[in-house]
Amino acid sequence: MKKNILILLLVLLSSLSFSQNCTQVNTTVNPDYTYANESLGLVVPFNKDWSITLENEKAIIALFHTTDGYANATIIRNKNGYHINSAHNIDEKMINSLGKMSGITFTNKKITNVKLKNILAKQVEFDTSVTNLNEITVLSGIMYMIVNDGYTYIFMFNSLKEKKDCYIPFFKNVMKNTYFSQWWY
Repeated sequence: MKKNILILLLVLLSSLSFSQNCTQVNTTVNPDYTYANESLGLVVPFNKDWSITLENEKAIIALFHTTDGYANATIIRNKNGYHINSAHNIDEKMINSLGKMSGITFTNKKITNVKLKNILAKQVEFDTSVTNLNEITVLSGIMYMIVNDGYTYIFMFNSLKEKKDCYIPFFKNVMKNTYFSQWWY
């Protein structure tokens, strides 16, 4: 009985400390802090903790990061090698190939067909790791793929894996509140 109480106490304390970590993360989407790309008819809301790192550099439309370095986001335009009707036609092989070209190995993938404001999209939740010299950083993320006008647009969001429960809901909310002009439909 004492052992069960001790285990219960440890579980409660660990969940409490984890939830306290999430309270340190600004997970509120704020329309006052947006990235707008007029040529694509796209407005993506973030919040004051996000900054743009890079914009309009070859296939990268925009790259963002949090001020604390726990998360980042990228919007990429990829020319399809062959015709793809919609994001729902993108299969796991194509997703793995995209990752390989980018130097990313996706693990624990969960692939789902979704609609973003009535736009067909592919949603991929994943884990991955980044190696820098001898340091390995484990990340979790979510990616949305939309096919339009011969291109696949990839909205990729990543955070440290231990911050996954804080950031994944925020990333989903960012996409839920993203403005897409008529060009996307």
